[in-house]
Amino acid sequence: MAGLGSVKLFRGRNARRVAVVVSLLIAGPGASRPTASAATAPTITLARSTAIVGSDALADIACPTVSFCVAVGTDGAGHGLVVALHDRIPDPPQVINAVQRFSAVACNDAAHCLAIGNDPSSTLVAITNGIAGAPQPVAAASGIACPTTTLCDVVGGNTIVETVNGVATRTSTTNRFQALLGVSCFNRTACMVIGVNPLPVGPEIHTTAFAAMTNGVVGPVHAIFANQDVEFDHITCIAQPYCYAGGSLLGTEGDAVRLNASTANQSAVLEEFTLGSDMLENAACPIRERCVFAGGPALVMTGRPFDFAGGVTLPVPGQRIDALACPSASTCIGVGSETDPNNQFSPIGWIQPFTLQ
Repeated sequence: MAGLGSVKLFRGRNARRVAVVVSLLIAGPGASRPTASAATAPTITLARSTAIVGSDALADIACPTVSFCVAVGTDGAGHGLVVALHDRIPDPPQVINAVQRFSAVACNDAAHCLAIGNDPSSTLVAITNGIAGAPQPVAAASGIACPTTTLCDVVGGNTIVETVNGVATRTSTTNRFQALLGVSCFNRTACMVIGVNPLPVGPEIHTTAFAAMTNGVVGPVHAIFANQDVEFDHITCIAQPYCYAGGSLLGTEGDAVRLNASTANQSAVLEEFTLGSDMLENAACPIRERCVFAGGPALVMTGRPFDFAGGVTLPVPGQRIDALACPSASTCIGVGSETDPNNQFSPIGWIQPFTLQ
């Protein structure tokens, strides 16, 4: 037996504390299963990870099918990196010298993917069947969603850029946020955006807000716990009216938020739990109301329905998970960085498949 770990304590916002009686019994490298007292609890089982030689870190991944994914990040020399995966096996990395770092990627199918980067300036790169095209400059790029095979929405700063077949065709602006950070879409016309609240409450306070976006037009903004230091910069929508976001409250604890996109009832419901000093980041929801969050050196899965009291936290020692994608109800792939085994002072990007049950 490799070791014994326990699920973190999950906490409700109104001082409600729920003791989770689930334990993870680590049966081998990366394997986990519940104890007999929690036989029905969800489990996360890690498969063998793969280091991407020559990479510095992988920042995001999109998997339009079970057999095809695209990961993006940066190489060791400070250039953008694109890695296509076929059946979880990575192709040779593609280096994009004009981009210092890719921050996000979205796909509708294998032939239609789009990556965004922010250094030295905001850039789009279309990726067709795993092959990266030429960089295109845009006004700003922090988040991306591709609701159809031809249409993607890119948000950043106060701009929304609509792309068709990987080419920017329309740019609009909004004054409802200080800065747009993320976007996710239910369909071609209905999306949700998340960003920095336009009404700051202090020089050191980060307040996040969200809004519906219809046909590229941002609606009224709703603060996520106004007047508190909250940071959420990723959003994932799976089925109307709900979206999920991971981030941090007071800059010290991982938190998850469920957002109601209904125009008649836009509200935020906080599901808070402690995760060391890390914040939750990217989320994937392989089935309705069960989500997995990248939590730095851990994976966090909710119970079903969306309920952290029935969820699990699986530490991933020595590695950092920054993003993940779940192309099916039971299979997911995470990306991030770990210490290079050949150079302890240098990080290396890596790919971590895992299964859910």
